Amino acid sequence: MRLRYLWVVFRAAAAVLAANVCQAQQLVVTPDRASGIYQAGDTVHWRVEWKDKTNPPPVHYQLLKGQLTEAGQGDVNFTNNVAGLEARLDAPGTMLVVATWKTAEGKAVRATAGAVASPERIALSAPCPDDFDAFWKAQLQKLEGTPANPQLESVNIGKPDLAYWKITMGNICGTHVNGQLARPAKGQKFPALLIVQWAGVYALQQAG
Repeated sequence: MRLRYLWVVFRAAAAVLAANVCQAQQLVVTPDRASGIYQAGDTVHWRVEWKDKTNPPPVHYQLLKGQLTEAGQGDVNFTNNVAGLEARLDAPGTMLVVATWKTAEGKAVRATAGAVASPERIALSAPCPDDFDAFWKAQLQKLEGTPANPQLESVNIGKPDLAYWKITMGNICGTHVNGQLARPAKGQKFPALLIVQWAGVYALQQAG
């Protein structure tokens, strides 16, 4: 069950990374498989394309296994604004490409893309604690006994074409879950997209 859950998580992560999660659209990095999913032993061929009308600046790349361990680095060599990178996925796991450069103003910018090898074979990084199942069963019971009591607060964010609310829901131990809900101001039915931000205490971010 846990491995199946892990496989789903990595499949989703690979799809997001393969879709080129970039901080700037000047540079686009994509793997040779749209899904970003490979088998251990496969070689990933990434396409690096400079989309801007200007000549590409010096771009440096880094390959990271599991987003932590460096597996290679170097400078990107463009031909007609296109370059290629490759890396062998020698074991189940993920590989991330980080391409960095500087703008004309000297600001550091980066673009990323990734791939995953044999996600169904990725093992746990550490054995489960003996009380793992009991702990989470108890937490879920607490959550089930806590009324959600969702509260919506309409907020004017200065975008007339967008309807926006802050949402607050009940949580265990007297805490609350805070989020935001947005939709086009006109229309009836739209696709739903859930974006889960990282953990920690910080203000809600409206970007994106």
